[in-house]
Amino acid sequence: MNSGAQSRLFHREPGGIRSTYLVLPRALDSILLSVLSALDTEMTFLRQLVGSLLAELDDDIDRDKFMRLLHRSRKLTSFQNRAKLVSASCSTHANFLKTEEKRMY
Repeated sequence: MNSGAQSRLFHREPGGIRSTYLVLPRALDSILLSVLSALDTEMTFLRQLVGSLLAELDDDIDRDKFMRLLHRSRKLTSFQNRAKLVSASCSTHANFLKTEEKRMY
C-alpha cells in the first residue's frame, strides 16, 4: 500500500490509527477470501486439464501428449507453491488476530 493510500485510510476512520487496526484485519480477510476463491477456480481448471490429458494418455502415448503432461506438471507445481504461500499467509493472519484479540481484552 503506498503512503497516499495509507494516509487516506488512516484519515477516513474517525478513530484514526486505532480504528484502522480494526479495519485492516477485515480488509485482509476479504483479500484472502478472494485469493482462495481464485485458487479454487484454478484448481478446478487444472484438475480438468490433467484429467482429460491422462484419459488421452490411456488411449495412446506420444511425444506431444508427454510434453503437455510435463507442462501441466510445471503448472501444478507453480499452483502448489502459490497455495502454500496463501496457507502460510492465512496462518499468520489468524495468529495476528488471536494476538490482537488477547491484547484488546
